[in-house]
Amino acid sequence: VFINAIDFVVRANCKFIPPVGKGALYLRPLLFGSAKGLGVKPSEEATFCIYSSPVGNYFKGNLKCISLQAVKGYARAARGGSGNIKAGGNYAPPFALQRKVRDRGYDEALFLDASEGEYIEEAGASNFFALLKDKKTLVTPSLENETILPGVTRASLIELAKAELGLTVVERPLSVHELRDNVDECFCCGTGASVTPVGRIGYLS
Repeated sequence: VFINAIDFVVRANCKFIPPVGKGALYLRPLLFGSAKGLGVKPSEEATFCIYSSPVGNYFKGNLKCISLQAVKGYARAARGGSGNIKAGGNYAPPFALQRKVRDRGYDEALFLDASEGEYIEEAGASNFFALLKDKKTLVTPSLENETILPGVTRASLIELAKAELGLTVVERPLSVHELRDNVDECFCCGTGASVTPVGRIGYLS
């Protein structure tokens, strides 16, 4: 059903696919409860659909380094919650902090863990990677706490970094303070953000 639906939507909207290098046709599968009735309970029926739209770069303008700000005391998700689930409700918690950091001149918020406010989790709704100063080790926050979305872009980059670049990929906690002392470069990634380099990171304790 999923593959057939994707094929149908792309064929029906092929005239909206941007030229190579100018954007992409973004596809967003969606599943929502659609049973009759109003109540706090699981829906007995669900509707599956796919949105389609031509898009440019996730961050406005051509590909460039973006700036992030981490703010202690703000968290996107907590252990025991649903932060690792691709659900609409996971996009709302970052909005307040995203607005504040953009007002301060940053492109996006860098979210830290809820328990200690020390370890990096996600950059907005994107996964985060850091290349250490040895230029051989690529670190990304671990999925173990179930607070980070395990995106396919993240998984693909891990596989490519190992197979094509010969890097050692380590999934472990990454302290925001380690960025200053042990990191050569970093980037964020996602279906929308693709691979976006990070040029500056601020920290507000």
